[in-house]
Amino acid sequence: MQFNTPISVHFLIHHEMDKVNDIRKYLYKLLCRDSEKVHTDGLDIPVYFHVGGQYQNNFPKIKDIKSDKPIIIPLLDDRMICDSFWGEYLEELNNEYNDSIFPITLSKYSFDINEKLSKKQFIKLKTFSLLDNKLEFQIRLFEILIRIISEKPNCKLRLFISHSKKDLDKTGELVAEGLRDYINSKTKLSTFFDANDILDGQSFEEVIFDNVESSLFVLVHSDTYSDREWCRKEIIKCKENGIPAIIVDFFSHQCNRVFPYMANIPSIRFKDNNWEDIINLMLRTALDWRYHENYLRSLSKKIGKDPKIVEPTVPELISIHFRHKDDDLILYPEPPLGLEELDILTKSFEKKRFVTPMQILTSDINIEGKKIAISISEPNAIENNIICSESLKDLAIEIARHLLAAKAQLVYGGDLRKNGFTEQLAELSYQYYKDQHDTTRYISFHNFFAWPIYNGVCLEDKLFFKKNRVNIINGPIPEEVKNDEKDRLVPPNNQKNKYLWSKSLTLMRQELERFADAIIAIGGRTNEFKGCLPGIIEEVSIAMQYNKPIYIIGAAGGSAQILRDCICGSITPEMAIEKYEIDSELKKILPREQFDQSYEFFKILNTKGFSLLNNGLDKEDNSTLMNSTNLTEIVALILKGLKKIF
Repeated sequence: MQFNTPISVHFLIHHEMDKVNDIRKYLYKLLCRDSEKVHTDGLDIPVYFHVGGQYQNNFPKIKDIKSDKPIIIPLLDDRMICDSFWGEYLEELNNEYNDSIFPITLSKYSFDINEKLSKKQFIKLKTFSLLDNKLEFQIRLFEILIRIISEKPNCKLRLFISHSKKDLDKTGELVAEGLRDYINSKTKLSTFFDANDILDGQSFEEVIFDNVESSLFVLVHSDTYSDREWCRKEIIKCKENGIPAIIVDFFSHQCNRVFPYMANIPSIRFKDNNWEDIINLMLRTALDWRYHENYLRSLSKKIGKDPKIVEPTVPELISIHFRHKDDDLILYPEPPLGLEELDILTKSFEKKRFVTPMQILTSDINIEGKKIAISISEPNAIENNIICSESLKDLAIEIARHLLAAKAQLVYGGDLRKNGFTEQLAELSYQYYKDQHDTTRYISFHNFFAWPIYNGVCLEDKLFFKKNRVNIINGPIPEEVKNDEKDRLVPPNNQKNKYLWSKSLTLMRQELERFADAIIAIGGRTNEFKGCLPGIIEEVSIAMQYNKPIYIIGAAGGSAQILRDCICGSITPEMAIEKYEIDSELKKILPREQFDQSYEFFKILNTKGFSLLNNGLDKEDNSTLMNSTNLTEIVALILKGLKKIF
């Protein structure tokens, strides 16, 4: 499934930039989602980090990333300005993507990096620190992205400030005036406020409604707002036309009733002139709507549905009444509606179906009960990769989410770190199988632990696993382990113990691959691992021995990238072995045949290639999967293969 996202955002960063990891984490959370919280909603916009410099410039080029509109944002700090590589690369980008580059000034010398680029209007903040000016930066960034995705790159965004002038203490009008004045004096936005914005002789109603339809809608909710006829007309027109809206909540006393058609939109409390927070929420809401509208239209075309069926936010009675009278299928963003809310919609519109992209992609796939192993860990050098640690976690969670939606069961090989993959996958599987919580036999997540790791599982861990219905499977104990060591958390602190750990991990992985019906490999360490091979490489080699279906996602780097490159023939078996580093003490004690077997594995991989994957995908699809950074494309290809097999 070749699928382009409507936009992608590419941050260009010098690898020695101050607080580079904090900046990447903040930017990813801002535009995509918080990868530490599996149930939180985000903007879902694809974010890529091109981190490099004169001696570290091997990242994928922007043209390699599939997207209709790449947005390129160089973070112009002192180091980037002094780096010849970045000067040349920005020259190249400016020639190819001139209208898509929006530089940020993080140095007083930013304009000296490139003569052509310096003719652009840069994003300037109060100081040269991105992290110290988050709200200001977010407003500027959101405003740019909304203009680009709305195909109005040279038009100012306008905020329609809907308010009542009839409050006894004038609070609604005063708040609206304060917001208007701040927007007009401190931002690059414009406003429509009241009759003073209507020229004499113009039709009052026509101008009001035209401005509602062409603006973003800010509703100042004061005591008398719901009592005012024109306020009610404005919000109805907003809902009728699918206009992004927020509520600024400000009561002096009380209101007689809340107008029913002003629900289902984000709300913020007004306090202490928090104008930046209000504007930020409005722009984020608008970006969320506009991106998902474009994303869903592209997806509906790809799956052969009418692109008019999309609803860019949570569907509600009034939006369906106005905009989807003739549509039998309504496609809306994740997550799915709760049963209580969906019940009202389906009873009111009996012939309509309300579905999310995940439900569409999994609707005709029958993999209920199939046990799918997700083999994942963070590569050591992920800081040099276009996919950051946050997007790697996100990718694993989204794949797991779709598998669970298709009624598959998850299998994973141990991780006791706080907020690690075991914890995240357990919480996710629990949420997706809530409808079966009264079934004593239900299980949707199996976690394997190797000896002696399972001896470190504390009571709190056991309670967590029990609550989330996690099936814990302990791997075999190597025969060399002494009786007094079997129940201890033996540390890998000497040559002998390192060998026992290595053998134990291999035994656990053999059990796991026999148990699983298929495996998905992502990322993976290439040094500081505890076994005779990097974990993901060993799991894939064992899965091949058992002829299990294997899906390899190589764009996240690490061990999966070594497997990809070996299968595609871009590296030799010798080169593959050189790309990972076994512990030096362990290496001395491992038998020679262990290294011969590793070489033979890569040799077979190198010669037989794609035919070994046995995953229901042809060579072209597997090549796409191995190189894709597009979440929708990756999930669709995995589901396509699983559907064909099972």
